[in-house]
Amino acid sequence: MNNYQHSLFSFTEQGEGGQKATATAHMRIGGLASTLKACMQQTLTTAAPYLSRAQLVDRMNEIAQQNGVKITTGRTRLLTTNILDKWLAPNDTDDIPPLMAVEVFMLAVGSLAPLEFLAEFHGCKLLGPDEILLFEYGKAKFESKERARKLRRLENDLAENRTTRRR
Repeated sequence: MNNYQHSLFSFTEQGEGGQKATATAHMRIGGLASTLKACMQQTLTTAAPYLSRAQLVDRMNEIAQQNGVKITTGRTRLLTTNILDKWLAPNDTDDIPPLMAVEVFMLAVGSLAPLEFLAEFHGCKLLGPDEILLFEYGKAKFESKERARKLRRLENDLAENRTTRRR
């Protein structure tokens, strides 16, 4: 019996080739909705401390209308503070914000924190423009060193073949 307590943020590697275990993700998915909601609530508190929920609702409805997208479910056309309150309540797992609503929420508050949370949930990390440049530089440097090693091996093989033929 496994006595390890899995948390929402725990990751283990299993299987051959170091593949991420999907079993761990399945064990954590039960808390995904409430943790995402808590993340969104915290994001609203920290990213826009001077933005009321009513102002956020207005901003989200405006963004949705400008882009021709629907952020509510059912027949409801506009977001209300009541719906937003349900979306941000971690204990209310019946009312989960749709993906498009999470995107509009991030645009409205000017933060990618919910997306960062979802990426981390899957063992990934978001990169900003500077981090992308560093990643690309490191990747190119690594590939360059690999090509240099291959070139040296080929040169050694050529040298061995020439000395073997001369004998």
